[in-house]
Amino acid sequence: KVELRDLDVSSSSGSGLGVEGGDVTLLSSKVHDCRNHGLVFLGPTARGAVRGCELAKNKLNGVLLRDGASPAIEGSRLVNNGAYGASLIDC
Repeated sequence: KVELRDLDVSSSSGSGLGVEGGDVTLLSSKVHDCRNHGLVFLGPTARGAVRGCELAKNKLNGVLLRDGASPAIEGSRLVNNGAYGASLIDC
């Protein structure tokens, strides 16, 4: 189990944070201005939470959940992303 707190994440080359399996919680953080997605959770063992965060101005989605990923997203702002605030594919 991994807990990340009070981060300011951006990426000029890809997504801000990716989880492919594992239990990751992001707290009170900003993920913004990423070339792809802000956050990506992939696969049935990708879980955890996004709490009190702001995901903004990412070129694609604020959060992409795919292939059974199941993090909780609570009390967070998903604003001004290029595609969707949150995109769920095969979840």
